[in-house]
Amino acid sequence: MRVPEFLRRISPVGETMAATEQGQTLLEQEVKRRNDQLSVETAEEGLSCWEADYSLPNSEGKKLSRRRARIWAAMSGGQCLTRDHLAALCRSVGGADEAEIEEDFSDWRVAVTALYAGRLPDEKSELERALQRLKPAHLQLDLATASLLRSDCGRHLALSGNVFLVLEAREGV
Repeated sequence: MRVPEFLRRISPVGETMAATEQGQTLLEQEVKRRNDQLSVETAEEGLSCWEADYSLPNSEGKKLSRRRARIWAAMSGGQCLTRDHLAALCRSVGGADEAEIEEDFSDWRVAVTALYAGRLPDEKSELERALQRLKPAHLQLDLATASLLRSDCGRHLALSGNVFLVLEAREGV
């Protein structure tokens, strides 16, 4: 509340306004904390409610990203696995930055590659479980993960996992 500064110096008014402002700040923080529980992306203790809503086992104490991935997979059920939907699952459940999807209609096969830009791929088990659960029974689905390393130069040397690697760039990638 805006009041002239001389009013804040008056004994009961100044203390009352300071207490009101402090209470307002605490209220805003609590509202934000509670509202964060309404979204799977920001929820922490609220994930138990999400798991109960989708009849998933309560995974309290496990890694938050795994719990969120399991909930997102359950939320995406009942939809056709189009190219866009597969790419969206790779991003939301698998944490990938991009996805490449190759379809082979004659063999009823789809190859999905989750691409991680400039970092090592995340664990693919949650994404694989989600895709296996959502895919139709007649469809063969192959999942792979890869790092997408972009460079201007033709050749770079990198040290990774105590193994010396030579990475070569492909034109147009």
